[in-house]
Amino acid sequence: HYDIVFVDIHMPEMAGLTLARKFQQQFSPDSQPWLIAMTADSSDDIQQKSIKVGMKDIVFKPVLSETLGKIIADWQKQYGGNDLPIGATQLKHALLDIELLEQYRPSTLDELSTLFCEGGKLYIDKLQTGYTENNMAGISEIVHMLKGSALTMGAIHLCDLCIELQTIIEQHQIEGMASIIDEIEQCFSATVVELARRVKIKKHGLDYR
Repeated sequence: HYDIVFVDIHMPEMAGLTLARKFQQQFSPDSQPWLIAMTADSSDDIQQKSIKVGMKDIVFKPVLSETLGKIIADWQKQYGGNDLPIGATQLKHALLDIELLEQYRPSTLDELSTLFCEGGKLYIDKLQTGYTENNMAGISEIVHMLKGSALTMGAIHLCDLCIELQTIIEQHQIEGMASIIDEIEQCFSATVVELARRVKIKKHGLDYR
């Protein structure tokens, strides 16, 4: 028996939606495993079809390990499982403050997410440019704005990294700056992916918690 099944929507021999219907026919709601759709198609049509056949959530490709880990961790919270593989599912850092995001209306969350993603990319580029040009004052100003944006969006790990960079700047620890800027960029990319997933959940009701 499997607790979670990740279902590729476009499989060669049997479509993922067809497989999900077979699960619905063979299992009662209480015994059916969580079905998680995996697809590169972000259209409303495929999302509505996934809801109709009982998918708990949709994961959009390319799939990050953090995203898979979050889904499995949420399953554990709901069912009290204790058999999660170490490393693959126990995340070192939470990317988003889910309770904060739940307070936003779907339209508001969508708008804020767009602003965060567009503005954040510019901030990241300016951080890299500031480091290349050894512009500490510029980096300090940009990281302050990025931190404010992260706070508004509930991007808690990104916010923590911004604070860490601010501390490095204040202490003039230039040797540690490049690595933390790279880490901020990686965290931002992961946060954008997870945030997009949360926006879809909020918009289409794909909430498995």
